[in-house]
Amino acid sequence: MTRHYLFMCQPDHGHVIPHLAVVAELVGRGNRVTYITAPAMAAKVAGAGATVVCYDSAYQSVDLRKLEDDPLSLLSLFLDESAAVLRAAAQVRERPDVIVYDISILHAGRILARAWGLPATQLIPVFASNEHFSYLSSIYGGEDTAGDLPAWVDDMLARTRELALAHGVTEDPAELWWQVQDSNVVTLPRSFQFAGDTFDERFAFVGPCLGERAFLAGG
Repeated sequence: MTRHYLFMCQPDHGHVIPHLAVVAELVGRGNRVTYITAPAMAAKVAGAGATVVCYDSAYQSVDLRKLEDDPLSLLSLFLDESAAVLRAAAQVRERPDVIVYDISILHAGRILARAWGLPATQLIPVFASNEHFSYLSSIYGGEDTAGDLPAWVDDMLARTRELALAHGVTEDPAELWWQVQDSNVVTLPRSFQFAGDTFDERFAFVGPCLGERAFLAGG
């Protein structure tokens, strides 16, 4: 049985490109893929066989290096991207069977899956997090990852709640943000993952998903 998959990702090469071989394989097996991303990635995504739905993104107009020491601004940017992706999802005329979302816009993926009552899979091209290891805490929590959460977390939770309620989702924003998802595909080998032996069957460590990449020729 063929299915309709809805992929969603912000326009970052390091996040979109790992998806393309998966998209091409799904399409090659007779499935349909709709992919929400920004115009900067539209040609690459279409080349993998997906139908592209574009949204206006602020991501590529921001110098991310200037936000490295400002987690509230950086995560606010990601939340703004999720809000824009959710607006674009309203343009998808036929409901998909499965939602596949990149971790960079986890708010959009998790809210949409709940709003539409659909199964979802999270794609993770970086280190994954579970109950034993937090990638976010390892970046912003220093050596003491078990300490109190930074003050900016309250601001992000409030904005997450606002976005969720706008789409009819009343779940606790902390669960939307931190709850370990039931289906995760990690494009790293398990041996590369911190605390890799603590990750259970909810995580598939598939390693790099490599396909035809002629679009990279010539830089």
